[in-house]
Amino acid sequence: MDQKILAAIDDPNVFSFESLWQECQATQDTVSPAIYQLLSTFYKGSTKDCSSDWSQERVDKLQLLSLVDAAVRCTGSSISYEDLWKQLRLDDSLVPKEKDFILEQYLIQAMMNQILVGKINSQSRMLHVSWAMERSLNHHRIEEMKQTLSKFILRCSEVFPKTDMHPPLTKSFKRASRLSSGDGMDHYTSDKRARADDSSMEE
Repeated sequence: MDQKILAAIDDPNVFSFESLWQECQATQDTVSPAIYQLLSTFYKGSTKDCSSDWSQERVDKLQLLSLVDAAVRCTGSSISYEDLWKQLRLDDSLVPKEKDFILEQYLIQAMMNQILVGKINSQSRMLHVSWAMERSLNHHRIEEMKQTLSKFILRCSEVFPKTDMHPPLTKSFKRASRLSSGDGMDHYTSDKRARADDSSMEE
């Protein structure tokens, strides 16, 4: 089990660890404590949990996952570069342009790995989040999602209030509809439905 966990962590295409975490709960006796803690970090940890003896690839992956954590709570809205930068825990003494460049490289990488969908606005220094991968769906997160959905429904009801829609009334006109019969002959029928002027479609 240890080798399976390490292989997933070091796989550049793997970012979801929930199924592996669930499997680990059922077979915890077969996982060494160090590997169990490592999996826990990639399943629900952040950049503050990085270890000094990690490879750069592991650090980069956890930074991407930390960005996703921040973005997922802003799904359907925007989040500032400042708030996203805090998730990376990089050199804060860099000039703003350098920070923005580094951050945007991480965001582009997250989008390429299909764990984030959004629109980068370099001028306003904001990221509009359309979708972000959920790392874990615990009870607390499910309640947050319910609240977000309720707010979205409320906004929709305010923008699109319930109104009685009636089709416009039109003058009577003669119309024939062509029907195809099984005997190969063409038949025509006049539309006899009542209209607003109390006349039928047939003269």
